Amino acid sequence: FTLTIFPVLLVLAITVSYLNPSLWVLFMAVSSLKGLSYALNEPCKEMLYMVTSDSIKFKAKAWIDVFGSRCAKGFGSIITGSSAGNPKMLVTYGSLTIFIISICLLGLSVIVGKEFRKLVRSGKIVGEVEDLSSCWEGLELSNRRVEI
Repeated sequence: FTLTIFPVLLVLAITVSYLNPSLWVLFMAVSSLKGLSYALNEPCKEMLYMVTSDSIKFKAKAWIDVFGSRCAKGFGSIITGSSAGNPKMLVTYGSLTIFIISICLLGLSVIVGKEFRKLVRSGKIVGEVEDLSSCWEGLELSNRRVEI
């Protein structure tokens, strides 16, 4: 449930900003969303790593921090640049694009939340090797092949 709060509030802020596109409303929406992102969304996102191995956590965080965030910023710049200095066009196309992305984020948060609950209940760790003996057997077989 907590994972879906931020996307719901994001959709709400986009809707209010679209219906009343004043600077004051935009300022309040951005300020509120920045605070909620730091106070609510980031801790929820970090909790999702509880059910992953250290290797998976390292790889996922690196991808999100390096590639994912840069792509999101680049995509936002494309939307802003395509408005060609026309604020009305920016509000129209930017709001529609962000609304669609926010709905997708809401859907993904529901799916990820359900999967997280299943993993927590089962005690399974994503990326963890379940049977180390099979790994050692494979290693011994590969060493024998090298010796022959």
